[in-house]
Amino acid sequence: MKSLDIEGLARQSDFDYSFNGDILTIRDLDKGNKSVTNNIDNILAYINQFIPVSDYLVMYLDSSGIWDGVAVQEISGNFSCRFFPLNEKDYDKAVAKMHFLQL
Repeated sequence: MKSLDIEGLARQSDFDYSFNGDILTIRDLDKGNKSVTNNIDNILAYINQFIPVSDYLVMYLDSSGIWDGVAVQEISGNFSCRFFPLNEKDYDKAVAKMHFLQL
């Protein structure tokens, strides 16, 4: 898939992302488009063009303001994702749980 296609698919969602040490954080900006939860594969493929996503622990802030985790496995450029609850509204507590779980 061309990178332009990946970007277009990822941009069906309103999100931003940042890195904090070994954690990739993705925030759903909740502007009415597809949720990060429902578009995570395309979002990760887009970010992976710039930095190897599988090298990071991944957590995301959903449209309800709750931080949860994503266990990511990359196989031949495709992502297999499994969501798991961090169930935290506080960023620092979510980061601590991510480091504890190391999924």
